[in-house]
Amino acid sequence: MTEIISQNSILDTGVSQRIEAKYLITEMQAERVRLFIHPYVEPDPYARQGALYPVTSLYLDSPDYQLYWISELGLKNRFKLRVRWYDEECREPVFLEIKRRMDNVIQKQRVSVKRESLEDILERNHFSESALSDLGNSHLENFHSFRDLAHSLACQPRILVQYEREAYVDRFDGTMRITLDREIRCLPYSTGMDLEDMNGEIWHPVHSIPLVMEIKFTNTYPFWVDQMIRHLTLMRDSVAKYLISIKQLANEGLIM
Repeated sequence: MTEIISQNSILDTGVSQRIEAKYLITEMQAERVRLFIHPYVEPDPYARQGALYPVTSLYLDSPDYQLYWISELGLKNRFKLRVRWYDEECREPVFLEIKRRMDNVIQKQRVSVKRESLEDILERNHFSESALSDLGNSHLENFHSFRDLAHSLACQPRILVQYEREAYVDRFDGTMRITLDREIRCLPYSTGMDLEDMNGEIWHPVHSIPLVMEIKFTNTYPFWVDQMIRHLTLMRDSVAKYLISIKQLANEGLIM
């Protein structure tokens, strides 16, 4: 039976809710998705080559991997801390992100920081407001939230996850996104790692999740998304790149 995104499951709170649904698909299914969505979407305007761009995330966790275990156990109210950039080398812009989840509802807080300040944050756990690219109130709030969570759990950088993203946005209002993530690979973080030049590092391909499709929308999704899911008989999955990468590196004896 095809599992669809149920609009009835979306919380009616009067507040906009950002929803995320994930699917593990094959390259053949990805081609069918691409053909189906073509009339309704356009490539992400921030993509550098068609709809494609690289994504690198550096995940932080406590010494006992508390954030990993909270997600692994499927607790409803959970979050991840990560540093993210959108090229293979760690150059500006670089973002500190908190990704919170309550059931299907996603909330992200992010703030851009200067590349030269990243070493202080990652290696010395030193959060100075001078690291911010913008000192607006919302940026300060997000920066302090990230700092406070990192300090409360004594979080340190643990692993890097990198992949190629193919991204599309709804051509009518731009609030709905469909992304296809492939060539997923991971790498344990080590103190003093040169994030701007990781060509010599040995990345570990994550073969268990070859291609992840994510559908992200606010409150409700367009009618054609439901049609696509039914037509292609797609099944939702709770796959998380951070969890799968941690498991793979742990099985290889590289972390934990």
